[in-house]
Amino acid sequence: MTNKRGRGRPAGKPDTKGHIARTARQLFVEHGYAATSMRAVARAAEVDQALIGYHFGSKAGLFSAALAVNQVPATILDQALAGDPTTAPERVLAAVLHAWDDPEFGGALAEIIGAAFRDADLMRTMREYISAAIGQRLVEFLGGPDARALATACEAVLAGLIFSRYLIRIEPIASRSSAEVVRDVAPVLRVAMGGPGRLARLRPTSTARH
Repeated sequence: MTNKRGRGRPAGKPDTKGHIARTARQLFVEHGYAATSMRAVARAAEVDQALIGYHFGSKAGLFSAALAVNQVPATILDQALAGDPTTAPERVLAAVLHAWDDPEFGGALAEIIGAAFRDADLMRTMREYISAAIGQRLVEFLGGPDARALATACEAVLAGLIFSRYLIRIEPIASRSSAEVVRDVAPVLRVAMGGPGRLARLRPTSTARH
């Protein structure tokens, strides 16, 4: 007997979204971010792929939900990089600080990072996600043959900030205001992005993504 699956929200299955997220998390841990497609998740969860798009919007959104994160870091980065490239460092830092200062979002990320240090598979998955969804976005934004190296430098600056301010709480950066942190760290991130001259030559971007 064939089990037909219709498109859209299935009737009588209120936990479908949770089931998809749990299935996705298992696949992400087993196969990594890059090798796990939305089609593979739909097949494993026995749902129509369109239903994943309905609930999560994108692969990044699915990964975010699978790890119990309520906002998508890649989307936050997309919004921060839009606009005048010369002030992108300030916007990126402000967006990162705003997200981590949110108790629900920052708390969830801290739990995930803590778990990743105890789980090699989860650490690998997170590393692949950062490279595919965040690092690649920085590469696209910066452009040029050295974009990958610069993107890695940016990731190092942001990771260092998060680790020192939110995870091990080094003073005085742990208790400084967001505005003070942006003021102090923006010059470092600007250098990591290639310097003010390079940013001035970049073309302003929008948040539109496909």
